Amino acid sequence: MAVPFGVGGPVMRRSLSPIDGGSGGGKAGAATVTGMTDETRIALRNYDWLIRNRHEIELAWDSHTLVDHSGGYDLDMLCQEGFTPATDGDWRNRAD
Repeated sequence: MAVPFGVGGPVMRRSLSPIDGGSGGGKAGAATVTGMTDETRIALRNYDWLIRNRHEIELAWDSHTLVDHSGGYDLDMLCQEGFTPATDGDWRNRAD
């Protein structure tokens, strides 16, 4: 049975602060996700790095492949630490 987003699953909380630097507890529009698994966080960080730093990257869902100009990668590789610089080294301690 599928669980609707936010009902027993991860919940996205958005903390908005005034743009003028007043109190509010965070960047305007910043969102944090709680309850995310490390595997999901790693995959999202790797995919984010790839789409920002590589040209013509796309997901081929039917073949379970991530494709770019140099070839293809199995989608499971997105879950591996160190697949991109975004998850290399001490990425858990970086604020980026």
